[in-house]
Amino acid sequence: MSKWLNNITGGDDVSPGHIDIAPATLRLAITSYWMPGVSSQIVDPVFSLATKALGDEAISVKEIPGLSSFVGLAPDERAQERAFFARMNDWRQTVHQIDEYGKQGRWDDADRAAKRLGDGDLELGNKRYDNGNSFDADIRGLNKERRQAESENDKEWITEVNDKRKKVFAGFGRMER
Repeated sequence: MSKWLNNITGGDDVSPGHIDIAPATLRLAITSYWMPGVSSQIVDPVFSLATKALGDEAISVKEIPGLSSFVGLAPDERAQERAFFARMNDWRQTVHQIDEYGKQGRWDDADRAAKRLGDGDLELGNKRYDNGNSFDADIRGLNKERRQAESENDKEWITEVNDKRKKVFAGFGRMER
């Protein structure tokens, strides 16, 4: 945006135009005065997109906020990871609810929670409950092993434990019928 303002007011790469504002100054002005509380992580991509739109640079669909989800682009690895952990947390919460209902002797409520876990199928819910508990135990053990490997700075052991963790996470992801 700063470069664009400089260029349209008579400046170029060497000589300043009538408006020559450093990018950091412009970002500070926007985030402090015009849009207080807005992160530069939001402002920077918007300015970049606006600058490209006003210039001759091509804009990819990935650069337009929100649009990539409507045109069918595959989600990036972080989005897939967030979705995975959201699903895992939902399952963990339901497993915890089943445990609490069981402790209180509320077996009908525990069965209803197990059905939710199994998408309406009690048998599948019970299977997922068992798999969820073993998953948590396996991950806790592997995390402990990884901390030990890291404290000993054993790179081969760390790699081995990380590979085991990936297999356990992949198994959790396949907890279906």
